[in-house]
Amino acid sequence: MTHHAPMRVGILAFPGAEELDVLGPFDVFGRARADLDLPVEVLLLREGPSHDPVTFAHGLRVETHSPAEGAPNLELLVVPGGPGVRRGGHLPALLEFVKRRSATTHVASVCTGALLLADAGILKNQRCTTHHLFLDELRRREPSAEVVEERFVLGHRVSTSAGVTAGIDLSLALVAGRFGEKAAFEIASRLEWKGQK
Repeated sequence: MTHHAPMRVGILAFPGAEELDVLGPFDVFGRARADLDLPVEVLLLREGPSHDPVTFAHGLRVETHSPAEGAPNLELLVVPGGPGVRRGGHLPALLEFVKRRSATTHVASVCTGALLLADAGILKNQRCTTHHLFLDELRRREPSAEVVEERFVLGHRVSTSAGVTAGIDLSLALVAGRFGEKAAFEIASRLEWKGQK
């Protein structure tokens, strides 16, 4: 049996985040732990010390951890998109948190989460993508980036994906890079509907 070092994944939770941008990656990494017994810990992180539930774009309210509880030894930070991201005007503390974590942590965005990465200055000179309806907006927010229309872009320190299901695919690719293709394939097969054709 291959032994792997534990992987700690933080998924950023903030008001107005798209539910499936959060829950898609959460399910992939959660299944790695629950179904395959891989050493993965998944935390929903919020910027700031409050423990009040966070309300997502369509009304789902979730309990979260504060960064002080989850940021140490964080290997991956997943940044979702959502209506709040598209409008811009993020809290400076949220952008600063993401920027600070990017110095030591692989950062991955789902959908318009890439716009938040751009606003935080993380996509300078990076090859990246986002939801196809917001590619031009991403180019405007970070002119130095090479913005491409692809399902996801896997990078050394920063990875980005298109819409909701592309965020699941990116999460599977990150699992494959960390634990091997077989693990990612097993999780993907459990996510797939096996009904009649």
